[in-house]
Amino acid sequence: MDLLISIITALFIFGGIIFGISYLVGKITEAIFHWKNENFSKKQFWQTVTISMLICLIISGIICGGVL
Repeated sequence: MDLLISIITALFIFGGIIFGISYLVGKITEAIFHWKNENFSKKQFWQTVTISMLICLIISGIICGGVL
């Protein structure tokens, strides 16, 4: 039971880190758009965060899966 709790805790921490990185990428992208005086909607922001999360998870899956 302790192992299960440890695994779940590690997954939540890892997920939080990935979300934080992706959120930061979204905010940087939003700042670039505002710097160029272009519109950046909430939908575009969350799409950027989602795509960034998928890319991070694919990279971590490749590394942890032993492909690299």
